[in-house]
Amino acid sequence: MGRIAETQPNASRAMLELLERSIDETQATIAATEATINEEKRGFNLS
Repeated sequence: MGRIAETQPNASRAMLELLERSIDETQATIAATEATINEEKRGFNLS
């Protein structure tokens, strides 16, 4: 990300949309991972 800021101090709309999509996908992955961890914990009676 630092290199983008150096070469393009003003992010284009397309770049911001790509960043937003990446953040959304990452948040969905985190939520799914947390759900899986909690399910496994329940399976082993850890929580």
